[in-house]
Amino acid sequence: MSTESEKSGARERDSQAQQNGRWDPVDETRALVEKLSTIQRQSLDQLAETTSAVMKLGKQSVAAAADVAAGWGRVAAESARVIAESAPARWPFRS
Repeated sequence: MSTESEKSGARERDSQAQQNGRWDPVDETRALVEKLSTIQRQSLDQLAETTSAVMKLGKQSVAAAADVAAGWGRVAAESARVIAESAPARWPFRS
């Protein structure tokens, strides 16, 4: 966003350029469009890089969560085995 002083300075430069016959609104518009296009391309490139990084982290997170779940499954199975082996014969769930 431009401040009032920047806008005023731009108006003054435009006025002087017009008086000197060097101001070309088509060239100025073309330059602004090129500048905006460059900014847009850079923004899209940054967005693509960020999206790729987030997706990669997401995949790693899912893989890590699956590993943790599998680990807890093994812990639960081993715990059940140890409990079943060490349970007294009179416990009703003893096989």
